[in-house]
Amino acid sequence: MTPNKDALREWVVALLSGEFEQGRGRLKLIGIDGQPDEYCCLGVACEIFAERLNLKKEIKHYFNITYAFYNDHAWALPMAVSHYLGVNEYMPVIAGRLVTELNDILEWDFYKIACAINSTYELDMDIPDPDLV
Repeated sequence: MTPNKDALREWVVALLSGEFEQGRGRLKLIGIDGQPDEYCCLGVACEIFAERLNLKKEIKHYFNITYAFYNDHAWALPMAVSHYLGVNEYMPVIAGRLVTELNDILEWDFYKIACAINSTYELDMDIPDPDLV
């Protein structure tokens, strides 16, 4: 499958936008008691492409956790999103590792993940160092 570089660039821009609070373990964890919603890096992709791809988005409650499902997925990319991005995987490999490992286990921040997407897919984006901006 050929990567959709325009869509991948949109994802990178969204990761760098500061509009999404980073979370772990779920595509989107719904904030409670005034807490912000949290997204893993894949959840950001789901959120920004949900309307365009007509994803079915459901909010479900389990025990004391509330989170979003996109096309019945809460932990991995729905096939519609992976195909749109051109990555052909529920959990893309970026920088030689599953992107969920980068986000959830190694706890890379969105900036580092965005840089890795840029490099892995040769997007040629000029991403400024956040410490210098």
